[in-house]
Amino acid sequence: MSENAIGMGLGMLAIVAAWGIALVAFVGLGYAFLRWAGLEGAGEEGLLVAGWIGWALTICGLQAWQLFHPVDLSARGLLVGLGVAGLIWNWRILIAEAHRSIRSMLPHIAIAVLLAFWMANRAMAPEMPYDAGLYHLSTERWLLAYPIVPGLGNLYIRFAYNSSYFLYMAAMDVEPWLYRAQHVAAYLPVLAVAVMIAWTGCSLVRKRQPAGGQALFRFALIPAVVDRMFNSEQVGGPDLAVWALGIVVLDALVRVMLDALQGRQALTNFALLLTLASAATTVKLSAAPLGIAASVVGVVSMVRLVPRSPSLPDRWASRARMLVPSILLVAMWVLRGYVLSGYPAFPSALGGLNVDWRVPTEFVRAEARWIMSWARDPALPPEVVLEDWDWIGAWAKSVSSFDILAPLVVAGLLLIVAVVRRRPWGRAARWLATAVIPPAVALSIWFITAPDPRFAGAAAWLVAACGVLLAAERWGLWKSRAFVLGMLLVAIAVGGVLQLEERITVPPGPYWGFSPLPQSTLVEEQLASGLTVLRPAQGDQCWVAPLLCTPGLLPNLSLRVAGDRSRGFRAITSSARN
Repeated sequence: MSENAIGMGLGMLAIVAAWGIALVAFVGLGYAFLRWAGLEGAGEEGLLVAGWIGWALTICGLQAWQLFHPVDLSARGLLVGLGVAGLIWNWRILIAEAHRSIRSMLPHIAIAVLLAFWMANRAMAPEMPYDAGLYHLSTERWLLAYPIVPGLGNLYIRFAYNSSYFLYMAAMDVEPWLYRAQHVAAYLPVLAVAVMIAWTGCSLVRKRQPAGGQALFRFALIPAVVDRMFNSEQVGGPDLAVWALGIVVLDALVRVMLDALQGRQALTNFALLLTLASAATTVKLSAAPLGIAASVVGVVSMVRLVPRSPSLPDRWASRARMLVPSILLVAMWVLRGYVLSGYPAFPSALGGLNVDWRVPTEFVRAEARWIMSWARDPALPPEVVLEDWDWIGAWAKSVSSFDILAPLVVAGLLLIVAVVRRRPWGRAARWLATAVIPPAVALSIWFITAPDPRFAGAAAWLVAACGVLLAAERWGLWKSRAFVLGMLLVAIAVGGVLQLEERITVPPGPYWGFSPLPQSTLVEEQLASGLTVLRPAQGDQCWVAPLLCTPGLLPNLSLRVAGDRSRGFRAITSSARN
């Protein structure tokens, strides 16, 4: 066995251990919130629900922490400590759940561990998305080095993208994968989605009873999940996180509807829906349409489906605490946006403040136009692409058939199957049909604004999954255990066949299984203000170059306070000077 292979084995153990420590923090924070908000557990999926809520709370806490301190060992220690405290606070509940279901959960745990080690190997892939070298890793370096820097977007316009995901990535960036956490951080949400679906299949086999609509919805997503597990190396971290969050948000909405229709407690999954919808928006602004639409449909479902009683207003008042994470997530995100660029939702120029570090409005608008143009036709300038609809022919030829076209065709066929059923639309079918609204809204806004497939997240596949759910409800197919098992096997087969040419494991690199990071040759440039910056000698990727490396800075850049880069940057345009 080679030294690289041994190093890879140790590296995989280290990644799984890091994920385990992160899981302790996430689950502990999640259970603490559920108890504080007076919400009940989520049965066998309690760990997953608490873990996702804890992940969002971690994002929220890091947003607040980095206002005053860099993302350092103290931040990581505090989060893990709070998670452990949350587990201790809920030890009675955890012991009772473990005693009740430990034997039945052993297969689930074994599957999760196997998937974790395989995904740990995939996380060592040397391939990285182009944006990693452009600004992802540089943004992370600023987060690790300083508290939030006012006007950082003036140093490079893409440093103004206020993604909370980079805080999470920075928190996960430790030795032996320092500055290589791009995949280590991104694969954990994908692993959680895969485990959720695997556990559903395991429960279906173990219980030997009809699975219900939730299982069909999840099984329909297997081809997409398998594809992401094999091909996430070239997907940017924020895009991958938004993809996973979109699945969990809509899964929570479906669960809310099914629970409410069957008279079960739905508030816990409703809290999960609201919290993750807000977290997804802070990760990437393009996730807002799906999150907002899912939240609206969820609120309407709770109001209309939860039985009315004289005490209902009091119950809702007592559950108002469930809104706290959503409010804090968005509030912290808006505040950080103002500090980074002077705008609450960059690259939108709406709501800008008149502060000295504000990125000049003309550059914000130019960046927004460039995104819309690049997503349509990256080969032509915005003034050509955005003038008419001539771009749509080339766009249609380049759009991903797997991510967009195939699931939409399947969704259309399933809609026909649901409609031709000659029986009245029951209450359940009518409500489940509304689950397609959030991904449909997201796809519509995506097409109008920036129709690049990676900006769509999982929306197209979620439309197809909703089609499966609706057709199954109309024809009563989920009552047939044989049909559900058959669909599970077909979905796995389709997902596997599509990946036949992909390598199952990643070959070992020389450093704990990791490969060396790309390097850029840098040149110094002294600006008129006296500030010296670094520029890539070729191309526009800094990778892990020292701070003050920028692929493209704004004119008349200077430090706000001479000699102190932590106090921020400002850029003065000719229009501002006049």
